[in-house]
Amino acid sequence: MKRIMKLRMQSIRWFFPVVMTLLLGACGEQKAPKQGEMAPNFELTGLDGKPYSLKEQKGKLVLLNFWKDNCDVCKKEFPLMEEYYREFGGENFEILAVYLGDSKSAPQEFKDNYDITFPLLKEGKDVAFGQYKIRATPTNYLITPEGKVIRKVVGFVDAQQIKAILYNIKMNQ
Repeated sequence: MKRIMKLRMQSIRWFFPVVMTLLLGACGEQKAPKQGEMAPNFELTGLDGKPYSLKEQKGKLVLLNFWKDNCDVCKKEFPLMEEYYREFGGENFEILAVYLGDSKSAPQEFKDNYDITFPLLKEGKDVAFGQYKIRATPTNYLITPEGKVIRKVVGFVDAQQIKAILYNIKMNQ
């Protein structure tokens, strides 16, 4: 009898999370944007106090970067992203770096330590976890000038990817 009760309890422990997952999925839980889909718009405040939204970047290739201050890969990636921004930034390319950590001072420290000139956006957890379903940092989305997802990259985005996409955009204009 004890064995049967134990099996029933194990079944309930397994069954409940599965049913809840299915129900949440059926209720229209938002999924991470995929290649070819429109990237969800958002509005966040930058360290400079200005509001930034994805839709205001229309006409530019956007590297949307989600990062945390305790991420070693993020620390290695930031100097590379600054290089990309200095080389490609302007009317055809923008980087928006969305901070996911809890520290109030970390974004400014990163800006100062890495001499960052692209926008660092704060308080981006709702956007990251809700609209983009970020599970690891860094996660990068490359977004077309029309606002569609080209690619999701967990980890580094290399300069060759950005150069090739910018070249294709120029060729198609």
